[in-house]
Amino acid sequence: MEPLELEDQFVTTEAGYQLHYQSAGTGEPLIFLHGGGPGATSFGNFYYNAPAFLEQYQCFFYNMPGYGQSSKLVVEAPMYSFHASMLAEFMDLVGIPRAHLVCQSFGGCAAIKLAIDHPERVNKLVLMGAQPMFGGVIDPLKLMSKHAANIILDYYGGEGPTPEKMRRLLADYEMHDDSKLTDWTVNDRFANSTDPELLEVARTPGFMGQPESLLGDLHRNVVPTLCLWGLHDWFGGPDVPLMFLNQFANAQLFIEGQGAHHWQTELPERFNRVVLSYLSE
Repeated sequence: MEPLELEDQFVTTEAGYQLHYQSAGTGEPLIFLHGGGPGATSFGNFYYNAPAFLEQYQCFFYNMPGYGQSSKLVVEAPMYSFHASMLAEFMDLVGIPRAHLVCQSFGGCAAIKLAIDHPERVNKLVLMGAQPMFGGVIDPLKLMSKHAANIILDYYGGEGPTPEKMRRLLADYEMHDDSKLTDWTVNDRFANSTDPELLEVARTPGFMGQPESLLGDLHRNVVPTLCLWGLHDWFGGPDVPLMFLNQFANAQLFIEGQGAHHWQTELPERFNRVVLSYLSE
């Protein structure tokens, strides 16, 4: 894959928060939303998928507050509601009345909240490893044992973040086949996880926002939704997306047997084929 670089762009919310994004391509608008792990960005989470999507859509790689070069702040509100409102304001600021949303993990939860409250803003919703409550939903299937429960705390503890710690975190929590983890991903995530403003904000307990469960509202999602799951996802077993399938009004499910939490990175061609086919239906 040829190296891909996109220009950094910014908008400012009514409250004065800076929202960072990158955009390119032509066609229907499609917004990528990243996960909540250290150093996550939308461009980084979907770097190996971007070229295929840019051929067909006007793509926006949006970074939620606290990530990328967006404002770092202590969120003093229910976390998914806050980020859903920020996403809606971002769409207003860049002139997107309605878009496809392709989302990773934490970003998917914010997107579910937006789809529930404002279905007119979402064309189709794609959820990759999303869980609708803070702290997980259901215990993962006991498919693997390579994971250390305290690795995220370890990442910021002790001597602080290091590239090797980041490599271990990504291998243990996000990948099934560790050989698919690239130096580009490790370096990008490490650089974004060591922003001095982020490290300062992260000293505040609960800085990501108030825990929020969406379980009681899942039945209100009427937006066509594709639920993607990796069979080896450490954050939950396939019973999580099956719950979506049961609750959402219009949902499909694809489970990847050779992937984990970030199988769009491990198997980009398969991810691209599945998602692009769904969006074109």
